[in-house]
Amino acid sequence: MKKFAVTITRQFGSMGRPIAKRMGELLGVEYFDRDIVDITAKKLNLPVSEVSNQEESAKTAFLKMRYPFGSGTTEVQDSIYLAQQRIIMDLVKHQSCIVVGRCSDYMLQNMENCVHIFIYAPYEQRLNIWWRL
Repeated sequence: MKKFAVTITRQFGSMGRPIAKRMGELLGVEYFDRDIVDITAKKLNLPVSEVSNQEESAKTAFLKMRYPFGSGTTEVQDSIYLAQQRIIMDLVKHQSCIVVGRCSDYMLQNMENCVHIFIYAPYEQRLNIWWRL
């Protein structure tokens, strides 16, 4: 069977991570989410918190789409993006897998055997999930 990849982009609170995990179980493949942050931190010799903070530094929806790692770019953000891109490309080269977030839908837009999924939920449902956290 040919290797395949599934990318999952999601709204916060839409249960994207549990859906990706369950999909991985059903398909018999690994899913990668925060693992990519951990691997990136090790490769760049940065604390995991630094990688996470740089990823989440965008302030508005427009800036998040225009600059996924913040408004404008910095050397650290660029190095994080490039490291994560190399990690994701290496993962899909060697195995079938599911990748959650990390701009993977963009990175793998031209890959054969790749499905891109966007998970969303009504505002009220996402708000209820937020309050349960």
